[in-house]
Amino acid sequence: AFKPSVMAPQSDVALTDAQLDHTGRRLATGSQDGIVRVLSAEDHGVLAELRGHSCQVSVVSIGWSQVASPAYLASASSDGQIIIWQEGASGEWKKNYETWTNLVNFLPASVVAFAPPEYGLILAVAGSDGDVTMLTRKGDQWQSKSFTAHQDGHLVALSWAPAKSSACLAAGNLASRLPLRGPRRLATASGFNGSVRIWNYDEKFDSWDCFQNLLDDADGALTAGLGQSTLRDLAWRPNIGIPSSMVATCTQAGNVAIWVQDMDGQQWRLHSTWVVKGDARRLSWSKAGSLLGVSIGEASCVLFKEGVTGHWLEVTSIED
Repeated sequence: AFKPSVMAPQSDVALTDAQLDHTGRRLATGSQDGIVRVLSAEDHGVLAELRGHSCQVSVVSIGWSQVASPAYLASASSDGQIIIWQEGASGEWKKNYETWTNLVNFLPASVVAFAPPEYGLILAVAGSDGDVTMLTRKGDQWQSKSFTAHQDGHLVALSWAPAKSSACLAAGNLASRLPLRGPRRLATASGFNGSVRIWNYDEKFDSWDCFQNLLDDADGALTAGLGQSTLRDLAWRPNIGIPSSMVATCTQAGNVAIWVQDMDGQQWRLHSTWVVKGDARRLSWSKAGSLLGVSIGEASCVLFKEGVTGHWLEVTSIED
């Protein structure tokens, strides 16, 4: 899940985001020239260049759908343009849908992320104005619906919960009586005041309800650096054989924290925290959820693994 090599198709163009597809064979990159590039993860060759954003803006976020065919790729730019690309049978890419986060002020989008495929084809878009927009594929159309996640704006990160029900994993022999798919859940983060909110989807009313703001746990938030330093990223741990739920957060001051919910419906609590040397900018879990990658500054990444005592230990570090 973590590759030490940094693949830049053009040395004079700064990369702004990079995401592997669900197979790990292709890498999509966004850059400051407004171009989305799809590369081979094996030989680093450029497979396609997707030109739809203005060359005057940066592509700030990339997101792959997790379905095998057809493949969808979403890109968001600093002027608020969102493009969903679809791959054809012969490998060509075309625009499938295009929209903007804010047609009045052209506020930038922060993050795009597709939901787990069990929920259908849904793209979550985090806007810098604090709104989350859900783009849902219905037949041949995309339907859009937004809700305000952080009224103070500056929405910097979001992460989907895994679709597999943690209650099912905890039930053992009773699992056959429980749904394999859990409810839709989402975590969002504001860089302005450090709030991290856990959202539950209400299917009956087609709405998102805030279950908990981790900032309300004053002692835990202080220990985790929330509200003390700019919040950079969060990531929900994959739920493969793990009955509890976990979310990791990181800050500009280097605080890395693990938050846990022991069972569905219970309150989240701070599980562990530590500090890395530098600006902890991005978080990424391995597919099995056993490793947590922390990107530090411009060219460093450290991998951590949970020890038998519950403390997180450094496994290896990667320097560019």
